[in-house]
Amino acid sequence: MEKFIRYKDHIILYSNDNWKTIESLKELSKSAIEEKNPDITTKVKLRYLLGEKRGKIIIEELEKIRGQFNLQKNDGYGTAFEVFSIAVLHDIDYDLTMDNYIVNGNQDGKIDAIYWNNLEENILYQVKIDTLDPKEINIVDVMSNNYRSYVKTGKIQSPETDDLFRFCEKNKEHLTKNKNMRIKIISNNDLDDEINIKPIEIFNLYFYNILIRRQNNIELSLSIPLKQNVANIVGRKDIYAYFVDAKTFVEDLLKCEKIGNSENLYKFFYDNVRGKLGSNNSIQATIDDEPNNFVKYNNGVTITGEVEYLEGTVSIKVTNPVINNGQQTIWNIMNRYPNIENVSLLVIVKDGKNVDVKSKISKYTNSQRNIKPIDLLSLDEKLRCLQENIFKLTLDNDALFLDINFSGARNYHSILKRMYSKYQVIALDDFCKLYFGVSDLELGSWKNTISSQLNKIVDKSDEYDVEKALLVCRTISKVKEYIANINDKGKKNDLNSAELALMYIVYKYRVSLDRAVDVINHINNKYYYSIPDDERISKLIDLYKSNTIIKKIEEAIIEMKIEKAV
Repeated sequence: MEKFIRYKDHIILYSNDNWKTIESLKELSKSAIEEKNPDITTKVKLRYLLGEKRGKIIIEELEKIRGQFNLQKNDGYGTAFEVFSIAVLHDIDYDLTMDNYIVNGNQDGKIDAIYWNNLEENILYQVKIDTLDPKEINIVDVMSNNYRSYVKTGKIQSPETDDLFRFCEKNKEHLTKNKNMRIKIISNNDLDDEINIKPIEIFNLYFYNILIRRQNNIELSLSIPLKQNVANIVGRKDIYAYFVDAKTFVEDLLKCEKIGNSENLYKFFYDNVRGKLGSNNSIQATIDDEPNNFVKYNNGVTITGEVEYLEGTVSIKVTNPVINNGQQTIWNIMNRYPNIENVSLLVIVKDGKNVDVKSKISKYTNSQRNIKPIDLLSLDEKLRCLQENIFKLTLDNDALFLDINFSGARNYHSILKRMYSKYQVIALDDFCKLYFGVSDLELGSWKNTISSQLNKIVDKSDEYDVEKALLVCRTISKVKEYIANINDKGKKNDLNSAELALMYIVYKYRVSLDRAVDVINHINNKYYYSIPDDERISKLIDLYKSNTIIKKIEEAIIEMKIEKAV
């Protein structure tokens, strides 16, 4: 049966196989029937807008929200999208969003959600996964009037506002405390940019939050133990240290609005390169058998962020906190929580407002441990900025992802695999080999001794060239896919040995992959296969582990009369 859906810009979405496949048309087939199911309509539009991979991920999230809160079906995922949007925009959980910020019910006075934040302002939201009804042209005035009416009088006179009134009564303290108010419309309408947010921006932000985000936007309040009614703390305004019982510390972490449960603790570890190390038998045994000695055996926890401590108070406020060191300690304590009554911790809090200083704290607090140079490099702020640029520039076309290691990840790898093919994900070590190998002409060293080469650039201060980096990533992706699809085992092994040199030729000389392979074959025959067995170097790969490979490539280019790209 032929079906169609009216899409924006006079585009018609069409299918003759019950939406297994989607086509876009400008003219409608006379025999097609319009799709009437709102849920199916939304799914098809999302698949068309985002592509099959990303569209499916978003649909699953909306289904998850609908099931989690037992929301009605066949509404085009309207209510689920409200929860999704507020959660994504403010990087908070669905439960927290639904419990606190969603105005649940049909009589909402055109206000779907109200979010209060640390800037002491309330943000009023009207949320549509598609477009506003033309009748709602004055929706901003209606929202403003209903809200201001409650704040000023404690009542809302407008009809169909019972659910909004109940929400306001429940959250009266927040709504009346914050004096400033803003209105945001989420829709596909072309409204004022100051007011309107397009749904596509929400979807892209969802993927950004999972794959790229390093800023947790958390305010952490740490309790300082008292000694004779005085805060028991050692400090010098930018560094504070104290001992505290582990249970109090863990509960301080869980009290944060954007944490709430142990599953969200990953948000504290964006700059911790050691990853979630799992259970440690020694730590667990100490907690179980020698809790009083835990503080003697354990190095404690180091936290960096924007620190505020008022002399004489009993808490330290840390904005955008990162746990640089002690991640394994925390996970193992969580394994025994709440049965950690006699366990104490050393907590060190360091002020790190400056992004570079904050990154270096993470780097140097881990540099004395068994951390690979590639992991330390992943803390570099300039490299992270490059990753973000590549992500944004290729999200909708020619998708590429520069994979930088970091431990603050939940669903990171599963989403990555679902969004990108394995050839679109560029490993950081592959990127460094080509990006820097082209610059320093030490291609053999990058092939042979990558750790030594990486140590030279861990503290690199230069900015990354985005255009060059994009070309490097595209070249790596193209070459790896090309080699993987070769059936001849001998040819594949030869090209695997020469992989970096092959990438170098494609990148530097801007030639086709087939022509670059010709250059590699020319070099292999000249310096390996044409040489008598007893004079030949032990393995073909040794040819590509030497920095003389650059000279051999240049000679081959001249001998084969290949013109260099301008």
